[in-house]
Amino acid sequence: MSLQTEIVNKLHQMKAIAPGIKASGVITSDGLIVASDGLETDEEDLFAARSVIVISVAQQVSQELGIEPIKHISIKGDKGTVFMIPLSERAFLVILADPQAKLGALMLAAMKTAEELRGVV
Repeated sequence: MSLQTEIVNKLHQMKAIAPGIKASGVITSDGLIVASDGLETDEEDLFAARSVIVISVAQQVSQELGIEPIKHISIKGDKGTVFMIPLSERAFLVILADPQAKLGALMLAAMKTAEELRGVV
């Protein structure tokens, strides 16, 4: 099984146990998509690029405030929630969820999936 297929399978499993996930992906710290679920091919690059900008700023702020390393980043808005979880120095799990998603269930599923992905990426 290829690395991309293995990651996509784990993203599918996460979506199955945490209803409300619209899209998810693993991105590199350079803003490249490794694998995704729920994104159209033409959306992947923009999703990864925007995510890496947020991650970069969050890393700078956490370093300046002395609260590093980052465990997760979350942004909650009226139209949804985004979770970003570091998998390694080079990769992040990024999840986009509906506004009605149960955040506790989503976070548990995301942390479980991140732990599984850390053994892969």
